[in-house]
Amino acid sequence: MLLDTYRLSLRSYTDFPDFAPFESWDPSAPTKSLPWYDAYNKTKHDRESNLRDATLENAVYAVGAAVVMFFAQFGAEIEPRHGEQAALVIQSTFSLSTDFARHPRSCYVPEFTVPLTLNASPVPSFDWRLINYSF
Repeated sequence: MLLDTYRLSLRSYTDFPDFAPFESWDPSAPTKSLPWYDAYNKTKHDRESNLRDATLENAVYAVGAAVVMFFAQFGAEIEPRHGEQAALVIQSTFSLSTDFARHPRSCYVPEFTVPLTLNASPVPSFDWRLINYSF
């Protein structure tokens, strides 16, 4: 979902630096590579020893991570309809920017070029095979 490309800023608190909650995520260390998540996890499992990690900054990053996942799933230009308070709160609290160019090879459909001649077929040919699945 290219989560590392989303950057957020707080609209009402311009002194708080822009941040990308998933920028440092490493699949080989999924919990430890995100400092805000590591702090949450430590605090959840041993509150007395790790309460110093329960900071406002980590809370903002955690909420920002939920916002990024909302944008990644529903789109950045989601229009709030009647009764959609979540979209209104998110849009009034956060500004979003993305840098999808960081992942130029990530795509959902195979890339192809359209022939420039009129008699050539513009539709690429794929090796489609019927596979019967037992349900």
